[in-house]
Amino acid sequence: MNNVERFRRSAVLFPAFLLILTTIYLAEALSIRSQFGGDTIVGPRFMPILMAFIMYAALIVVIVGEWRKEAEAAAGGSLLRPLLIVVATGIYIALFRPLGYVPLRWVSW
Repeated sequence: MNNVERFRRSAVLFPAFLLILTTIYLAEALSIRSQFGGDTIVGPRFMPILMAFIMYAALIVVIVGEWRKEAEAAAGGSLLRPLLIVVATGIYIALFRPLGYVPLRWVSW
């Protein structure tokens, strides 16, 4: 499988689409200006810019990982891992209000 065929797979097209959206998001984040005071390092645009760079890193890891995979059988995919991630996220969201940041305190010792 050549690189063009690998890029056309949906596992690479969606991260590439998200890469384009992240670029648009970063461009908009760079246009945010503080209403009070001068531009400092930590201001209203700090978190959007930080999140865009984190998203870039994650998308590059995903795209490179997909390019390195060899051709898989079409019926060989399993939905178990994505389903477990969705369930774990749902449980965390449901328990966040009563627990707050308690689980994060346990992890960040």
